[in-house]
Amino acid sequence: MNAELKALTNAAPQPTEPLAQQLTQAMRAELAQFSGGLAPDDYARAWWDLWASLASLPEQQLALARSAALKGIDTWQFALLAALGRQHDHGNPGKQFSDPAWDQWPFNVYARAFGHLSHWSHELITRAKGLAPANAKRLEFVLRQLLNVVAPTHYLLTNPELLRLTREEGGQNLLRGAQHYIEDLQHAFAGMPVRTDAYPVGEKVAITPGKVVMQNELIELIQYSPQTANVYAEPILIVPAWIMKYYILDLSPANSMVRYLVEQGHTVFMVSWKNPTAADRNLAMDDYLRLGLRAAIDAVGAIVPAQPIHAVGYCIGGTLLAIGAADLARDGDQRLGSLTLLAAQTDFSEPGELSLFITPSQLAMLRSIMSSRACSRANG
Repeated sequence: MNAELKALTNAAPQPTEPLAQQLTQAMRAELAQFSGGLAPDDYARAWWDLWASLASLPEQQLALARSAALKGIDTWQFALLAALGRQHDHGNPGKQFSDPAWDQWPFNVYARAFGHLSHWSHELITRAKGLAPANAKRLEFVLRQLLNVVAPTHYLLTNPELLRLTREEGGQNLLRGAQHYIEDLQHAFAGMPVRTDAYPVGEKVAITPGKVVMQNELIELIQYSPQTANVYAEPILIVPAWIMKYYILDLSPANSMVRYLVEQGHTVFMVSWKNPTAADRNLAMDDYLRLGLRAAIDAVGAIVPAQPIHAVGYCIGGTLLAIGAADLARDGDQRLGSLTLLAAQTDFSEPGELSLFITPSQLAMLRSIMSSRACSRANG
């Protein structure tokens, strides 16, 4: 198991200076309110690495300055020709600018300027030759978010497609958007998930018949009712992610994997994870293995004895299942007959953009947020 996964699974070490630890956590928790939960020191180091790398490469500084000047000149020349009707094709290959309306003035100028800005921001990273790969990924992520903020496609007055839609609907699309925004604010102030009332559980989602056959302090185990006269002897156990609801795989009759399996004669069990509270903040991966996966396997084995269990893991539930299966194999436990992983990561050596959120600083920030909320609930 590599360092990133260990950081995710291991509990925080006991501090040698409790007061200093509490003060540090309190400071991080306050800082999180302004940084959106992100660890600012990671991004500060990344920006410093960028500037330090470029500072030692004057030829790259000149190349960046020259590129910016040429792109600026080209934008102004294009804007002049476009205003005179002598230039239309903005030359931006982005799919969001593929509509012919973007070839009309002044929208073609916006598209061309944004294309230059996007290209230059990428050039900024690639020309910093000494930039650490991890910092390069972090800066690419940040610059992509900043570009999204200034993209002309995201604003009514600079997006011809939105303007055309507004004319066609007489502004009704804007009224609907304002109504949705007000509803979202109302849900946010009420502490309710947005628009979940349109999908009541048991009526529009999670309607495959079943019942809870086991529960403990961490999970409920659901066994779905058979839909055929005869069923296969070997059961299926599905382990979804604990950051999702179990019915992610039982949304509606038209797109329910659970319903499809029971209609094919399978006996299906599903793990449903409890919503964690402040009291669960010290639970670690070992607890999820013991109270979650192993407890579910024990229960399925008791209900359908002497039959191999075909386990299916989804997302982080699949990661847990892979760890648990290896744990069972080490102990000589052969109750699992097969293992199927859906969108589940087992190799964290190249986690993609996930690596931006599992650094030591980011994990320390998350622990501080959890500790702060736990203390607030205990005192409130």
